Amino acid sequence: GGGSQRASVASTRSRWALPVGLIGVVVGCLLPWRDALHRGLIGDTFWHLASGRWMLDHHRVLTHDVLSYTVTGHSWRTPEWGYDVVLAESVRGVGSVSFWLVSAGLATLTVLAVAWRSRLAGAGWTWTGLLCLEAGAAVTILLDVRPQMVSYLFVAVLLLVLLAARRHARWLWSVPLLFCAWANLHGSFL
Repeated sequence: GGGSQRASVASTRSRWALPVGLIGVVVGCLLPWRDALHRGLIGDTFWHLASGRWMLDHHRVLTHDVLSYTVTGHSWRTPEWGYDVVLAESVRGVGSVSFWLVSAGLATLTVLAVAWRSRLAGAGWTWTGLLCLEAGAAVTILLDVRPQMVSYLFVAVLLLVLLAARRHARWLWSVPLLFCAWANLHGSFL
């Protein structure tokens, strides 16, 4: 009697694990979108946009300050030049909705990378869904149209790649490529 009852409870749990987990993943992905559509833009976003536009218009990376009136002409380097260019080109091509597509899109990709890593590590759907809810809430709290959103995604992807490399070492070849992109999108690659 007791063994069949435990098997019935386990069967019921496993039947609900996938739907509960998928709900967690979906809600974790939707949280940043809801927040992005209700959040305004800050001045730093416009600085990234202006520097990206300048680089696109002049076909080169900024090497000196051209955007301020206090230190115009002084030597200056930006580790986020790639992000600035992508943001500016997105706004040119798609329009102002790009601000939210970039921020919430990167947050959603971060949640999906967390889900993939969770499943690859052997977590069940319920735990994966709960982890994605937490990851979605965390990136939503930190959500902004700034280059650190790239770093949140790249940390999740790096952890995913390192876990995959435990099974197949060939995944390690993607780490230098990841860092090459990361170094040109945000300074936290270090």
